[in-house]
Amino acid sequence: MRQHDYVAEVSCGGTVLEEYGTNVTDDGKLVSCWIQSEAGKEFAITWKFDVQDGSRGAIAKTYVDGSQIGHDVCTGVHGLNSKQYGGADVDDKTYKPFRFTPISLTDDLGVATHRDLVSLGTIAVVMFQGTKEKKLGAHCVQLGDVVKRDQPLKPPSTTHYHWGHVDEKKPLFTFRFMYRSREFLQAQEIIPYTIEDNQPQIMNAGPGDESPEPELVGQVTNIPIKDESDDEDVDALQRQLEEMQEKIQRIKRKRPPNQSTKVEVKTEKRIKPESGARQRPHLKYNGDVIDLTSD
Repeated sequence: MRQHDYVAEVSCGGTVLEEYGTNVTDDGKLVSCWIQSEAGKEFAITWKFDVQDGSRGAIAKTYVDGSQIGHDVCTGVHGLNSKQYGGADVDDKTYKPFRFTPISLTDDLGVATHRDLVSLGTIAVVMFQGTKEKKLGAHCVQLGDVVKRDQPLKPPSTTHYHWGHVDEKKPLFTFRFMYRSREFLQAQEIIPYTIEDNQPQIMNAGPGDESPEPELVGQVTNIPIKDESDDEDVDALQRQLEEMQEKIQRIKRKRPPNQSTKVEVKTEKRIKPESGARQRPHLKYNGDVIDLTSD
Protein backbone atom coordinates (compact mmCIF):
# COMPACT_ATOMS: atom_id res chain seq x y z
CA MET A 1 0.00 0.00 0.00
CA ARG A 2 1.10 3.56 -0.64
CA GLN A 3 0.09 6.89 0.84
CA HIS A 4 1.99 9.90 -0.49
CA ASP A 5 5.71 9.15 -0.03
CA TYR A 6 5.16 6.24 2.36
CA VAL A 7 4.92 2.57 1.38
CA ALA A 8 4.14 -0.56 3.41
CA GLU A 9 3.88 -4.16 2.24
CA VAL A 10 3.81 -7.77 3.44
CA SER A 11 5.70 -10.47 1.54
CA CYS A 12 6.12 -14.26 1.58
CA GLY A 13 9.26 -15.82 0.15
CA GLY A 14 10.30 -12.50 -1.35
CA THR A 15 6.98 -12.02 -3.19
CA VAL A 16 4.72 -9.17 -2.12
CA LEU A 17 1.27 -10.47 -1.18
CA GLU A 18 -1.61 -9.22 -3.29
CA GLU A 19 -3.81 -6.65 -1.56
CA TYR A 20 -7.61 -6.78 -1.78
CA GLY A 21 -10.29 -4.24 -0.96
CA THR A 22 -7.90 -1.37 -0.26
CA ASN A 23 -9.73 1.45 1.49
CA VAL A 24 -8.69 4.94 2.59
CA THR A 25 -10.74 6.84 5.14
CA ASP A 26 -12.03 10.29 4.25
CA ASP A 27 -9.43 12.03 6.42
CA GLY A 28 -6.65 9.86 4.98
CA LYS A 29 -5.56 8.71 8.44
CA LEU A 30 -6.18 4.98 7.85
CA VAL A 31 -5.25 2.90 4.80
CA SER A 32 -6.42 -0.70 5.09
CA CYS A 33 -6.58 -3.82 2.95
CA TRP A 34 -7.01 -7.60 3.10
CA ILE A 35 -4.23 -10.07 2.37
CA GLN A 36 -4.36 -13.84 2.05
CA SER A 37 -2.51 -15.82 4.71
CA GLU A 38 -1.53 -19.47 4.53
CA ALA A 39 -0.85 -21.52 7.65
CA GLY A 40 2.83 -22.39 8.00
CA LYS A 41 4.07 -19.67 5.64
CA GLU A 42 6.73 -17.24 6.89
CA PHE A 43 6.36 -13.57 6.06
CA ALA A 44 8.12 -10.22 6.36
CA ILE A 45 6.91 -6.64 6.82
CA THR A 46 8.57 -3.79 4.93
CA TRP A 47 8.00 -0.06 5.06
CA LYS A 48 9.72 2.62 3.03
CA PHE A 49 10.12 6.39 2.97
CA ASP A 50 10.20 6.89 -0.79
CA VAL A 51 12.04 10.21 -1.18
CA GLN A 52 15.50 11.30 -2.28
CA ASP A 53 16.09 14.02 0.30
CA GLY A 54 18.47 13.37 3.16
CA SER A 55 17.08 16.28 5.16
CA ARG A 56 13.73 14.51 5.56
CA GLY A 57 12.93 11.56 7.75
CA ALA A 58 10.07 9.34 8.85
CA ILE A 59 9.47 7.23 11.93
CA ALA A 60 7.27 4.13 12.08
CA LYS A 61 5.96 1.84 14.78
CA THR A 62 5.15 -1.65 13.52
CA TYR A 63 2.67 -3.99 15.22
CA VAL A 64 1.71 -7.65 14.75
CA ASP A 65 -1.53 -8.79 16.42
CA GLY A 66 -1.34 -5.71 18.65
CA SER A 67 2.25 -6.26 19.83
CA GLN A 68 4.89 -3.71 18.83
CA ILE A 69 7.78 -5.37 17.01
CA GLY A 70 9.61 -2.32 15.67
CA HIS A 71 10.20 1.41 16.14
CA ASP A 72 12.63 2.81 13.59
CA VAL A 73 13.65 5.81 11.52
CA CYS A 74 14.12 6.03 7.76
CA THR A 75 15.57 9.00 5.92
CA GLY A 76 15.66 10.09 2.31
CA VAL A 77 19.25 8.86 1.96
CA HIS A 78 19.61 5.95 -0.46
CA GLY A 79 20.07 2.71 1.47
CA LEU A 80 18.57 4.20 4.62
CA ASN A 81 15.03 4.75 3.38
CA SER A 82 13.50 1.32 4.11
CA LYS A 83 13.14 -1.09 6.99
CA GLN A 84 12.14 -4.76 7.02
CA TYR A 85 11.05 -7.03 9.86
CA GLY A 86 11.22 -10.78 9.29
CA GLY A 87 10.76 -11.86 12.89
CA ALA A 88 11.44 -11.17 16.55
CA ASP A 89 15.09 -10.71 17.53
CA VAL A 90 16.48 -13.23 20.01
CA ASP A 91 19.96 -11.68 20.19
CA ASP A 92 22.40 -9.86 17.91
CA LYS A 93 22.79 -12.91 15.67
CA THR A 94 19.48 -14.81 15.78
CA TYR A 95 15.76 -14.18 15.42
CA LYS A 96 12.48 -16.08 15.26
CA PRO A 97 10.71 -15.61 11.90
CA PHE A 98 7.09 -14.51 11.68
CA ARG A 99 4.81 -17.33 10.56
CA PHE A 100 1.07 -17.54 9.90
CA THR A 101 -0.48 -20.08 12.27
CA PRO A 102 -4.03 -21.41 12.80
CA ILE A 103 -5.78 -20.01 15.86
CA SER A 104 -6.29 -22.37 18.78
CA LEU A 105 -9.75 -21.84 20.26
CA THR A 106 -10.44 -21.96 24.00
CA ASP A 107 -13.33 -21.29 26.36
CA ASP A 108 -11.01 -19.63 28.89
CA LEU A 109 -11.88 -15.91 28.75
CA GLY A 110 -8.78 -15.04 30.75
CA VAL A 111 -6.38 -16.24 28.06
CA ALA A 112 -6.79 -13.23 25.77
CA THR A 113 -7.25 -9.60 26.65
CA HIS A 114 -9.61 -7.23 24.85
CA ARG A 115 -6.69 -5.72 22.97
CA ASP A 116 -5.59 -9.14 21.72
CA LEU A 117 -9.05 -9.92 20.37
CA VAL A 118 -9.40 -6.59 18.57
CA SER A 119 -5.91 -6.67 17.05
CA LEU A 120 -5.83 -10.37 16.23
CA GLY A 121 -5.30 -10.96 12.53
CA THR A 122 -3.86 -7.49 11.83
CA ILE A 123 -0.48 -6.07 10.88
CA ALA A 124 -0.15 -2.32 11.37
CA VAL A 125 2.51 0.24 10.46
CA VAL A 126 1.93 3.62 12.12
CA MET A 127 3.76 6.46 10.38
CA PHE A 128 5.05 9.63 12.07
CA GLN A 129 6.76 12.70 10.74
CA GLY A 130 10.39 12.82 11.78
CA THR A 131 12.49 15.86 12.53
CA LYS A 132 16.24 16.25 12.81
CA GLU A 133 17.15 17.60 16.23
CA LYS A 134 20.45 19.20 17.17
CA LYS A 135 21.77 18.29 20.60
CA LEU A 136 24.89 19.31 22.53
CA GLY A 137 27.44 16.52 22.96
CA ALA A 138 28.30 17.14 26.61
CA HIS A 139 29.83 14.33 28.64
CA CYS A 140 30.62 13.72 32.29
CA VAL A 141 34.08 12.24 32.68
CA GLN A 142 35.52 10.36 35.60
CA LEU A 143 39.21 9.61 35.66
CA GLY A 144 40.31 6.05 36.04
CA ASP A 145 43.55 4.13 35.92
CA VAL A 146 46.03 4.97 33.21
CA VAL A 147 45.59 2.82 30.11
CA LYS A 148 47.89 2.80 27.14
CA ARG A 149 46.11 3.68 23.88
CA ASP A 150 46.68 1.70 20.73
CA GLN A 151 46.11 4.82 18.63
CA PRO A 152 45.97 8.53 19.39
CA LEU A 153 42.53 9.55 20.60
CA LYS A 154 40.46 11.61 18.16
CA PRO A 155 38.70 14.64 19.64
CA PRO A 156 34.98 13.95 20.12
CA SER A 157 32.43 15.94 18.17
CA THR A 158 30.83 18.69 20.17
CA THR A 159 27.47 18.22 18.40
CA HIS A 160 25.48 15.36 16.84
CA TYR A 161 22.14 14.91 15.15
CA HIS A 162 19.32 12.46 15.72
CA TRP A 163 15.74 12.07 14.58
CA GLY A 164 12.71 12.54 16.76
CA HIS A 165 8.92 12.74 16.49
CA VAL A 166 7.35 16.03 15.52
CA ASP A 167 4.35 14.90 17.58
CA GLU A 168 4.28 11.29 18.79
CA LYS A 169 0.63 11.64 19.77
CA LYS A 170 -0.41 12.57 16.24
CA PRO A 171 0.65 10.00 13.64
CA LEU A 172 0.41 10.94 9.99
CA PHE A 173 -1.62 7.83 9.19
CA THR A 174 -1.70 4.06 9.70
CA PHE A 175 -1.28 1.18 7.26
CA ARG A 176 -3.39 -1.78 8.39
CA PHE A 177 -3.21 -5.23 6.82
CA MET A 178 -5.97 -7.68 7.78
CA TYR A 179 -4.79 -11.20 7.05
CA ARG A 180 -7.21 -14.12 6.66
CA SER A 181 -7.29 -17.53 4.99
CA ARG A 182 -8.31 -17.88 1.34
CA GLU A 183 -11.52 -19.69 2.34
CA PHE A 184 -12.55 -16.81 4.59
CA LEU A 185 -11.82 -14.14 1.98
CA GLN A 186 -13.77 -16.09 -0.66
CA ALA A 187 -16.72 -16.61 1.67
CA GLN A 188 -16.81 -12.86 2.31
CA GLU A 189 -16.57 -12.19 -1.47
CA ILE A 190 -13.32 -10.28 -0.95
CA ILE A 191 -11.40 -12.43 -3.42
CA PRO A 192 -12.92 -14.39 -6.32
CA TYR A 193 -13.15 -18.14 -6.59
CA THR A 194 -10.66 -19.71 -9.00
CA ILE A 195 -11.39 -22.29 -11.70
CA GLU A 196 -9.92 -24.99 -9.46
CA ASP A 197 -12.29 -23.98 -6.65
CA ASN A 198 -15.35 -24.22 -8.92
CA GLN A 199 -14.34 -27.47 -10.65
CA PRO A 200 -16.36 -30.44 -9.27
CA GLN A 201 -14.51 -33.40 -7.88
CA ILE A 202 -14.69 -36.38 -10.28
CA MET A 203 -14.51 -39.81 -8.69
CA ASN A 204 -12.56 -42.52 -10.52
CA ALA A 205 -15.04 -45.19 -11.54
CA GLY A 206 -14.07 -48.85 -11.50
CA PRO A 207 -14.39 -51.18 -14.49
CA GLY A 208 -17.86 -52.26 -13.44
CA ASP A 209 -19.10 -48.77 -12.63
CA GLU A 210 -19.36 -47.50 -16.19
CA SER A 211 -22.90 -46.55 -17.04
CA PRO A 212 -24.26 -46.93 -20.58
CA GLU A 213 -24.95 -43.82 -22.55
CA PRO A 214 -28.50 -42.64 -21.99
CA GLU A 215 -30.95 -43.58 -24.74
CA LEU A 216 -33.39 -40.90 -25.79
CA VAL A 217 -36.87 -42.37 -25.68
CA GLY A 218 -39.83 -40.25 -26.60
CA GLN A 219 -43.33 -41.47 -25.88
CA VAL A 220 -46.67 -40.17 -27.03
CA THR A 221 -49.25 -42.10 -25.08
CA ASN A 222 -52.95 -42.15 -24.42
CA ILE A 223 -54.16 -40.56 -27.63
CA PRO A 224 -57.94 -40.83 -27.42
CA ILE A 225 -59.97 -41.91 -30.48
CA LYS A 226 -63.61 -40.99 -30.32
CA ASP A 227 -66.47 -43.09 -31.71
CA GLU A 228 -67.49 -41.07 -34.75
CA SER A 229 -68.59 -41.83 -38.25
CA ASP A 230 -66.12 -43.46 -40.64
CA ASP A 231 -65.38 -40.22 -42.49
CA GLU A 232 -64.93 -38.27 -39.28
CA ASP A 233 -62.82 -41.09 -37.87
CA VAL A 234 -60.47 -41.00 -40.86
CA ASP A 235 -60.11 -37.23 -40.56
CA ALA A 236 -59.36 -37.51 -36.84
CA LEU A 237 -56.76 -40.21 -37.46
CA GLN A 238 -55.17 -38.11 -40.18
CA ARG A 239 -54.83 -35.15 -37.80
CA GLN A 240 -53.40 -37.38 -35.08
CA LEU A 241 -50.94 -38.87 -37.55
CA GLU A 242 -49.76 -35.40 -38.56
CA GLU A 243 -49.36 -34.41 -34.90
CA MET A 244 -47.32 -37.55 -34.22
CA GLN A 245 -45.10 -36.90 -37.23
CA GLU A 246 -44.42 -33.36 -36.00
CA LYS A 247 -43.51 -34.67 -32.53
CA ILE A 248 -41.23 -37.29 -34.08
CA GLN A 249 -39.40 -34.62 -36.07
CA ARG A 250 -38.96 -32.47 -32.95
CA ILE A 251 -37.49 -35.42 -31.05
CA LYS A 252 -35.12 -36.20 -33.92
CA ARG A 253 -33.89 -32.61 -34.01
CA LYS A 254 -33.21 -32.62 -30.26
CA ARG A 255 -31.48 -36.00 -29.99
CA PRO A 256 -27.62 -36.09 -29.89
CA PRO A 257 -25.77 -37.42 -32.95
CA ASN A 258 -25.27 -41.21 -33.18
CA GLN A 259 -27.89 -41.80 -30.53
CA SER A 260 -30.94 -43.90 -31.16
CA THR A 261 -34.46 -42.60 -30.83
CA LYS A 262 -37.46 -44.70 -30.04
CA VAL A 263 -40.93 -43.34 -30.15
CA GLU A 264 -43.88 -45.43 -29.17
CA VAL A 265 -47.47 -44.45 -29.84
CA LYS A 266 -50.20 -46.20 -27.98
CA THR A 267 -53.94 -45.81 -27.93
CA GLU A 268 -56.21 -45.92 -24.96
CA LYS A 269 -57.87 -49.20 -24.22
CA ARG A 270 -61.40 -49.00 -25.60
CA ILE A 271 -64.54 -50.93 -25.05
CA LYS A 272 -64.92 -53.86 -27.44
CA PRO A 273 -66.93 -52.62 -30.45
CA GLU A 274 -70.30 -54.05 -31.20
CA SER A 275 -70.78 -56.60 -33.91
CA GLY A 276 -70.59 -55.03 -37.35
CA ALA A 277 -68.88 -51.88 -36.10
CA ARG A 278 -65.57 -50.93 -37.63
CA GLN A 279 -62.59 -51.52 -35.35
CA ARG A 280 -60.27 -48.55 -34.88
CA PRO A 281 -56.65 -49.22 -35.82
CA HIS A 282 -53.76 -49.10 -33.34
CA LEU A 283 -50.93 -46.82 -34.41
CA LYS A 284 -47.36 -47.88 -33.73
CA TYR A 285 -44.12 -46.22 -34.69
CA ASN A 286 -40.73 -47.84 -34.43
CA GLY A 287 -37.80 -46.22 -36.23
CA ASP A 288 -39.00 -44.78 -39.51
CA VAL A 289 -42.01 -47.11 -40.19
CA ILE A 290 -45.59 -46.28 -39.19
CA ASP A 291 -48.00 -49.23 -39.03
CA LEU A 292 -51.59 -48.24 -39.86
CA THR A 293 -52.95 -51.77 -40.14
CA SER A 294 -55.68 -52.91 -37.84
CA ASP A 295 -55.21 -55.65 -35.24
